[in-house]
Amino acid sequence: MGISRIRRTVGCFVATALACSALGALPAVAMADEGGPSIVPMHNNDCKFHFDFTFLQETAGDSIELKHNASSTYVRLDSVNIDAAQLYVDGAVPNSTNLVNCMGGADAVVNRGLKGHFCIRNLVCERFGQSGVANSQLTGWGMKNTGTIDGVWSPDSLYNYTPLNGYCNPNIW
Repeated sequence: MGISRIRRTVGCFVATALACSALGALPAVAMADEGGPSIVPMHNNDCKFHFDFTFLQETAGDSIELKHNASSTYVRLDSVNIDAAQLYVDGAVPNSTNLVNCMGGADAVVNRGLKGHFCIRNLVCERFGQSGVANSQLTGWGMKNTGTIDGVWSPDSLYNYTPLNGYCNPNIW
């Protein structure tokens, strides 16, 4: 192989690598500060919710969304106009609507006037995420009170916010 052919081959390789890099075609590995792979939430888009507890003992649920990791569920409370209510994160295997409570005995109680960014610890992925994803749903119970709760939520939390509930017990089931 002549020198000009080697230069041409190396030049084509370098040009191809630069083009792929410029187009973002080369894989990038996310690394945590500790040097290991980081957990990147897959569904951290805000989904609006409005729970209206008009009747005593009423429950309400939002849309079913895919949860991709074992992070807490993010909740931004814009208005809580009820004396007390509980928020839950229910889960199921993908493509199922048979949702069950995945709170592990850790209640997330909200009270009138509470606002801000919070998280709800849950065991959706631990219980149903064997395939890497699980169905999840934010639900609420009015605790025999009437009123409303408005805000946004996402199944996977991007940051560690103040939890609305204690630690879940994975042995509860």
